[in-house]
Amino acid sequence: MQELDKLKHLYSGLDDLLSHVIRDIAPTLLVTSEKLSITYFPYMGYLISIPVEQRGSRHQVCLDVTDTHDDLYAIAGLQFQFAMNSIAYYKNEHMHELDEHIGDIIGRIEDIEIDIIFRLQAYLKDYESDLVAMANACAAVDCFVPAERAVIGLTDAIYSCLHLADTWAQPRSSFMTELDMMSLAIHRATPHSLVVIDEFGCNTLRSNGLALYASILHNFASKGGKGPRVFATTHFHELCEHPLLASMPVMRMRMYNIIDEGQGRSVQLYRLLPGIQLESLSFQLALEVGLPADMVQHAKDAADHVRRGNCSAHSRDGAPYCSTASFTDQARYIIQHADFDNAATNVTALLAWLQDGCSGFFNGHA
Repeated sequence: MQELDKLKHLYSGLDDLLSHVIRDIAPTLLVTSEKLSITYFPYMGYLISIPVEQRGSRHQVCLDVTDTHDDLYAIAGLQFQFAMNSIAYYKNEHMHELDEHIGDIIGRIEDIEIDIIFRLQAYLKDYESDLVAMANACAAVDCFVPAERAVIGLTDAIYSCLHLADTWAQPRSSFMTELDMMSLAIHRATPHSLVVIDEFGCNTLRSNGLALYASILHNFASKGGKGPRVFATTHFHELCEHPLLASMPVMRMRMYNIIDEGQGRSVQLYRLLPGIQLESLSFQLALEVGLPADMVQHAKDAADHVRRGNCSAHSRDGAPYCSTASFTDQARYIIQHADFDNAATNVTALLAWLQDGCSGFFNGHA
């Protein structure tokens, strides 16, 4: 930031500096003109500008005796660069010194500003969900409430658990990062906190992710008024209708979409409605992006068999459609045995418990 301030201060006084330089070097040039000046071009540097009609007052250049472009603007001691709007632009050793010592100020200022914006953007991405939740809270405060009075509780903290992609910049898996964020929310969230969970459990085995997600939501919901406010999103349709969450105070909302029958394309309306969205548009989107229709139909058949629990059925090529363990038993086992309220249950211990304790149970009950 200090370097940026210095460059902007230098740029603000650049005209005076160049005027002082041209006064000093004018006697050494073979051109006399009151309009002689130094012009700064971003990304090109500093050039001596000489009006075409005045440049030959001391160094005569006859415009009518030569047909060569370089000879037309040639002046001893100056390197012709280009001409524009009746002005010729030149370089000499003094201009090269300005390029070296002052440099391309505009380019350097823009580079620093771009770097600042990129660093700020990268920093804010880590808090994207928090900012969205905060914006929604502010919007809710500003919305019309059809009531004579309302009590809007304060939020002391916002905890987010986002679906992350693996990256080389982090030495651990994305699921470990999700568990770390979830552990922080479970142990620190108060009744005045807001917890935002987005697509938790997608970075591990589907059955384990479903069971763990259901257990976490059950833990939050079982606290009643002593628990935080939780906003959770998921594409696990089984989670929304599972009996483990049926008796819990959970409000279920779904995204409202329509399919344009005329063009055969889905239209996103970005509206939330009460209820559960059991039908996915994944097959429709697959067709829209160009996947073969027979491939999509094969996927539909497999999904239908899995939904009906007919895992012993086989596809047209003889391969079994699915082989899954009981999600209900897994989730119930985690709820009964996991100590979510114990602060000592850190992410590493939880993973070890899942691998050692649950794996044997899952294998025995699959």
